[in-house]
Amino acid sequence: IPEGTTKIAAYAFWNCYTMNTLKVPTSVENAGEYAFYQCRLADIYWNARACEDLYKDNAVILLFDKTCVSSSAKISLTIGPDVEIVPSYLFYEIYKGKSSTATEVTSLTFLSTICQKVGNYLFNSDYLYATKKLGYVDIADINAWAQIDFGLNYANPLRFANQMWINGERVGTEITLDNSILRIGSAT
Repeated sequence: IPEGTTKIAAYAFWNCYTMNTLKVPTSVENAGEYAFYQCRLADIYWNARACEDLYKDNAVILLFDKTCVSSSAKISLTIGPDVEIVPSYLFYEIYKGKSSTATEVTSLTFLSTICQKVGNYLFNSDYLYATKKLGYVDIADINAWAQIDFGLNYANPLRFANQMWINGERVGTEITLDNSILRIGSAT
């Protein structure tokens, strides 16, 4: 999607089965429901600076419903460096299927060091908690991560991850934050 695009309409890429990579630029402010329905994406790079929340009129706007539906589907997600706010429900229904055959989110790489908020239910919490199909979360800056306000504890993907990495290296049992940190965000 070209930089400068501000809106992705509802059903914009409906059934684009051959689309396997998606890059959303900083300029996107609004995305319509089912914008990427059944696209069979393997890589999503989300860099929208501050897209509108995906919960309106008491309903969730699903962008990625049935994005990967094959039994061996794996998907890699990246939150880009320019993201200030991750909208609620962004990847809520990205995986579908029974727990034994559903999409596996192999990784979530979080590059933003300016993110202030991750909205409620980044993923469908019941599904990920039960299946543990989030391989690892790789965080570019642990000090910036510690200051993010997560909408609910289900918004923090570390709750579901099998592993935590920092700058491409697996974390053991200890994390050290800078002494300059004055505030720890909610549900961090």
